[in-house]
Amino acid sequence: MTDRIRVAVVTTTRAEFHILAPLLDELERNKNFSLQLIVSGTHLSKAHGSTINDVRCRFPGLMTIDAQFESSDPEALVNSAARLSTGVATHLRSKTPDLLVVLGDRFELLSVAQAALLLRIPIAHLHGGETTLGAIDDLVRNALTQLASLHLVAADVFAERVLALGAEPNMVHVVGALGVEAVLANRSDDRADALRATGLPEGPYVVLALHPETRGTNTIHDLFESAQVALEHFPDLGVVVTRPNTDVGGDELASLLKTWAEQRPRTVFIDSLGQHFATVVAHAEAIIGNSSSGVIEAPALRTPTVNIGERQDGRPCATSVRSVTADSDAVRAAVEAALRGAVSYGELPYGGEGVSERIVDAILNRFGSA
Repeated sequence: MTDRIRVAVVTTTRAEFHILAPLLDELERNKNFSLQLIVSGTHLSKAHGSTINDVRCRFPGLMTIDAQFESSDPEALVNSAARLSTGVATHLRSKTPDLLVVLGDRFELLSVAQAALLLRIPIAHLHGGETTLGAIDDLVRNALTQLASLHLVAADVFAERVLALGAEPNMVHVVGALGVEAVLANRSDDRADALRATGLPEGPYVVLALHPETRGTNTIHDLFESAQVALEHFPDLGVVVTRPNTDVGGDELASLLKTWAEQRPRTVFIDSLGQHFATVVAHAEAIIGNSSSGVIEAPALRTPTVNIGERQDGRPCATSVRSVTADSDAVRAAVEAALRGAVSYGELPYGGEGVSERIVDAILNRFGSA
């Protein structure tokens, strides 16, 4: 009997972990695999909710790399990325995995991929071929595609783009979006669970998930004011504000959002919704902002999306996603439409269940089963 396939999976953010969770569960269950979970990035940041605790509760056998992702200052992020690369290289050299799995487009994953490339560890990349014209994520994603050998994409259109970037056809697999599988499995039908997770009183509420545009034309203040001014027209509407990520400008935006949340009634600022994300979004009247979760996961939860600005430009969207400029009147009109229920739900561009099983089959197809 041959050895199990050693698969190292890297997670550096709260959102990424909850997307990866179904795959991690599947790798742990499957006798053909030995899972190595590497946790770093803002998981170890107190300011971002110390989400390492959530990860450890589900996967106690993880290993951590404290790269000190505490600031969104550009130079600080460069230094943190360097520490992450060194830490990942040390792990890969000592544990010698057969494959390294990375998801998406976070800039810090370039450090991870660089270490794997130099140590000749094959890379499997999830969510390649997608487009987000308002963020540097677009450049990072394409770079990861070039460095990866196995491509696990969410839809046919993304497979075409990955092939155009030079990937070998037999190494490109359309598997769907893990995030959709994750939210469908984790949502609670009990609205009381959402209220307990947020601390909001009974009543309608929305989720505000706003991040900087790192390539778009809208400033942090443009994005913040378009949402803040629009929501002031709905004083009885609760608002759950989630903390922005560590993109450049994230700290400044977080400060604006937190100060506003403290002053507005029926409004809470939460560092991380963690495992409650699916339930909170599922029972919201809408998710507002520019997070990929509004484009990929929210439609599967039958929650309308008000997508502000340019960050997600280029992504295929369900009919329940209404994209608007960073203008308070436009945002207000989109929120009003969501509250009226003037939203249709068509085909989901990013698939549904069974994604983790398809990913495992693709890996087995590449490396052979035990």
